[in-house]
Amino acid sequence: MLDVIKKIPHHFAVLCTVVLLVCALGLAPVAKAQGKADIFSSGTAKMVAVPAVTGQESAVLDQDTTKEALPENSTATDKYLQEPAFTAEEPENKKSGNANQRTLLYVGGGVAAAAALALALSGGGGGSGSDPEPEPEPPPPTVRPVGVDLAGDNWAGYLDLVNGTRELITAVVYQNGSEIRITTTATQRYGKSFVGKIFSNRQMRLIDQTTGETWTTWNGPAFPTQIDIYDYVNNFTALDRLVLKR
Repeated sequence: MLDVIKKIPHHFAVLCTVVLLVCALGLAPVAKAQGKADIFSSGTAKMVAVPAVTGQESAVLDQDTTKEALPENSTATDKYLQEPAFTAEEPENKKSGNANQRTLLYVGGGVAAAAALALALSGGGGGSGSDPEPEPEPPPPTVRPVGVDLAGDNWAGYLDLVNGTRELITAVVYQNGSEIRITTTATQRYGKSFVGKIFSNRQMRLIDQTTGETWTTWNGPAFPTQIDIYDYVNNFTALDRLVLKR
């Protein structure tokens, strides 16, 4: 018992030494993480306390420290500047939404193109429909010609308008009894279509279907091979003339 009591101070000293060593080894990383030496221009160093950081933050701090230590013209600095920034991936639902929008855009464009085509076609039809409709074909003659037979599509001649030009034309003459219709190929403002009558003395009185003016055989009656009709113009000071022969 006395031997044990004598050895207690020795064992206590050993135990204290071990505890001190363990504490020193455990606190060394913490001191490294929480302390940063600042070197001043005088050459002395001063320990500045900084907040404790995690392992990831410590790596970032080490990278920043490395950058600060590099010279301004170092190529390593250029390497850091050339590294692309991190870009987060687009969520799947957003991608599908964009795809749906593109699909709707394509479909809408196709519908718009079809509508434009239909509008163009309808516009073309409307333009042709605005042209004057051709005159209906007269019924076949049922009455013998009055005065002289003038019917036929083999007429040719000229239309001479005082306020227009002299134009070579062809014509078709329809006759049913005393009824006469003359249709010409004239391209001027009037002198294209005439409707009227022929009398037993072969005199003719026709109405221009454009102007409503009366044309007559002023210079003589009609013949089976010749039609010569006139209209007064410019206050009865001049004459428009249509001459047909076959």
